[in-house]
Amino acid sequence: MAEYDIDFAGKLIDTACFVEKDGLQTQESIRVVIYLALLACEISMKAFLERAGFKSKELRACSHDLSKLSDYMCFCEIEKEIGSKNPRWVSAACFRSSAIQTPDGASSTIGSLLERLSKDTSKYPNELRYGESFTHYSPQVVLEMAQRIQDWCVNHWSNPRRKSGFP
Repeated sequence: MAEYDIDFAGKLIDTACFVEKDGLQTQESIRVVIYLALLACEISMKAFLERAGFKSKELRACSHDLSKLSDYMCFCEIEKEIGSKNPRWVSAACFRSSAIQTPDGASSTIGSLLERLSKDTSKYPNELRYGESFTHYSPQVVLEMAQRIQDWCVNHWSNPRRKSGFP
């Protein structure tokens, strides 16, 4: 039985979308959307990694480190059709290249956002749960990132595998 549930991540995103549509006039509503979206990122990646062959114990050791989970995703492969229906195994690192639009019109990628989370923002999860203030990307950007990660994991759910030689 799997420990991590990709459908649960989807429900977290649905809830974050509901709160976002209700309005982001308060710090609490912004905090809820960001927190749920980051939790959905964590659960989506852990569910995918578990499906690819990582043990629950290995994934728990990552704690809530989204950058580390992103690195683990790079040690997975997915089967993809290249050219004339010729399936080949390619690195799952491609999930990191998905573009995210920021409210100011700039563009970033999932990979760069995940890498910068621990440097540029309040630390997930504790610094988002506690205290009077926090620093983070816009809730819309974080929610879009969560949706993209979860969609990517669902779209490649049938065929992930762990690369041989992972430390």
